[in-house]
Parts: sequence; C-alpha cells; structure tokens
Amino acid sequence: LHKIGVLTVVHLILGLPGETNEMMLESVRYLNHLPIHGVKFSMLHILKNTDLAVYYEEHPFEVFTLDSYVDLLLKCIENLSPEIVIHRLTGDGPKELLIAPAWSLHKRKVLNTIAHEMKVIADSGMEEILILTGESRAKSDVKYIGEACKLASKYFRMVGLEIYPVNTDEYRYLHECGADYV
Repeated sequence: LHKIGVLTVVHLILGLPGETNEMMLESVRYLNHLPIHGVKFSMLHILKNTDLAVYYEEHPFEVFTLDSYVDLLLKCIENLSPEIVIHRLTGDGPKELLIAPAWSLHKRKVLNTIAHEMKVIADSGMEEILILTGESRAKSDVKYIGEACKLASKYFRMVGLEIYPVNTDEYRYLHECGADYV
C-alpha cells in the first residue's frame, strides 16, 4: 500500500492475555520501522458473548486499570517515532456488552486523563493531533467531541477530527471549540 501512495494506519490493541509491558513497547518500537502513516491505540476490551469472555472467565487475567493504561500509553508514545501520527489514544466497548475494563465507560474521567496525556504528547514535540470518534453519536456526542477539541487546542497547534457526519451548525460549534479541520 505504501508503494502506491495509500496511507496506512495500524490498530494496536494493548493488554492481550499474557502480554507484558515490555512486549507492548517492543510492538510500538517495531512500528517505527514500518512504512505506516499512523497508529490507533486501544486497550483490550472483554465483551460478553465472545470467545475472549469465555477464556477470561475460565482463566482470569489482569486487565488495565485507568492508571496502568495511561502509564503504559505514555511510555508507548515516548517510544513512537514522531513521524507517526497518533489517531487514537483509547477506545471503549459497547456498555451493554462490556465486561472489562469498566473504567472505560466513564467518559468524563477518561477525558480528564486524556488532558494529561495530551500535555505529555505535546511535550514530546508533536504539534498536531487527529481525534477520531468512530461512527456512533451515542458513544461520542458532539458536545463530548467539542470538549476534547477544547482540551487538545490548549496543547496542539492543529486539531483535526475524523468523525461521523454532522450538520453545519455542529461543524461550526466544533470549529469554535478548536477543531481546525475534518
């Protein structure tokens, strides 16, 4: 894909069963040697009615706490080439299906933690950030995205968005909150 000019973004799920912090950091360092444009970080989500849920019940394993995820995420960012765009810092599973980590459902707390993350990222020398939300208004409404833009614009020269379709008034609101491009 790189050879024909297609930008590639890697999804990196952190916290697989048996995976150590050093293994996760090694995965990040490996990305630095690939011809990729960006990376989307997410922690492992255990969802009901999946093989992983059965495995988790039969062989319980440790999942991230909010603090342990943030600590590892910051180390991942430190090990990531500044040439690679960070498209996502975290994710959340569907409320009705999520078994763990339950903290990922508390968006305000996660948003406050993201503010800290953004400061660390900005201190690493990055000047632009792209905020991605997925396609669900229910999980990331326009007000929530606006709050994220306000936080990001405190730390970054340019704030981009990749979100679901919104109307002109909503785009205007997001721009007023600090979004520079979509």
